[in-house]
Amino acid sequence: MQFVYNKRFWLASAVAAVLSLAVGTVLAHEGREVGDYSINIGWIVEPAYEGFMNGVEVRIARVAEGEGDHGESTTMSEGDDSGGTMMMAGDHHDDSTGVTGLEKTLQVEVIYVPTGASRVVNLTADAAEKGRYTAPMLPTTPGVYEFRVFGAIEGLQVDETFASYGGGGGFDDIRPLAALQFPEELPSTRELESAVRGAISTAEQAQDAAEEGSDVLPIVALALGLAGAVLGVVGLVVGLRSR
Repeated sequence: MQFVYNKRFWLASAVAAVLSLAVGTVLAHEGREVGDYSINIGWIVEPAYEGFMNGVEVRIARVAEGEGDHGESTTMSEGDDSGGTMMMAGDHHDDSTGVTGLEKTLQVEVIYVPTGASRVVNLTADAAEKGRYTAPMLPTTPGVYEFRVFGAIEGLQVDETFASYGGGGGFDDIRPLAALQFPEELPSTRELESAVRGAISTAEQAQDAAEEGSDVLPIVALALGLAGAVLGVVGLVVGLRSR
């Protein structure tokens, strides 16, 4: 069953990636000018869903002389001390101005805003497109994310934070997988794993109590714990078979 689940998972991820390439234009990235450079960032695959292979996508390009005078960018909101300017998500990316070699000097910190959990990821340069960098990631929880780009661009020190839609930014929030399910919503892997962990914890507590020499109550608790574990496993099996 695990093999079947993995096969379906990777097939769905591949289909999502192909569909995103078919669209051809990045619709939900955010751009910003920093010094003489533009930074454009978002998820590789958008719309972005929990449990699907995805990743951070960053494009770095030199700003052409006079480009900032065409009304395609707006000054950042008051209180932002980065000194940059916001750009429309659909701004044209000129491959000839892409900056190479930044996988050695730039990193991205991915932040899950609701809990503050974060991870720093290294970037890999795209050999087919100058100035494009990616970092694979499998987002497991829906909600608002932030991407903090820090390091140096050809000697220019940068430290810029970009938020997803729910945080007022320009790239996609991670969406719950339930939004794709019809007519019934299936429990997520996260929910099933939580139920199983809870059942196992209850069983372990009951076992500890039994070892301390108590009588009936530990036996009842152990039975309830084992029943919970069984129900958790059954739920997991049903969920996998329904995919």
